[in-house]
Amino acid sequence: MTEVAAHVFARSPIQVGDNLVLDTWHEGDIEWLYTSMQDPDIARWFPIPEPYTRDQAASWPGIVESRRRRGLGLSRVIRVDDGAVGSIDVHRVDWYARSAELSYWTEASSRCHLHMTHAVEGITRWLIAAQLFERVELRMSTDNLASQAVAKHCGFTFEGVARNAGYTHAERLDLQIYSFVRADLA
Repeated sequence: MTEVAAHVFARSPIQVGDNLVLDTWHEGDIEWLYTSMQDPDIARWFPIPEPYTRDQAASWPGIVESRRRRGLGLSRVIRVDDGAVGSIDVHRVDWYARSAELSYWTEASSRCHLHMTHAVEGITRWLIAAQLFERVELRMSTDNLASQAVAKHCGFTFEGVARNAGYTHAERLDLQIYSFVRADLA
């Protein structure tokens, strides 16, 4: 078997629109992250630590940079007009199969502004066109109607429900699975 060099995503920001960029995490994002993670709507859908502390927020930029350098994923702050509005992560990366999963959240004051729709469209197209991925997947609770709307607006195809496949601190969740594949670019 031939040894393949480790793949990594570039550290550079990803420009999605005139005023929306998927940017690297900075120390200046720590207080915003800490405040955002206090939102019960985020904890409803994600298994974030409870309570979420400032120390955990302070460690996040280093954690995601380490994951990026090891080829395990990519985490970006969604910035609109230089202000942070949410986060989008590329994880479960399989460089050989050229597939990955996205997860995302938006701070409470930025919901219903289509920022996440543009971010998901942008990173999906970037993964397929620029990074030569074949498949991008989304998984979300069957009750998470906002994330389902983003998936549909971005042209993802509903594939089915993975029973008892997710969890939060409160419960196990059935997850809807959506995909976007290279052929969907046409």
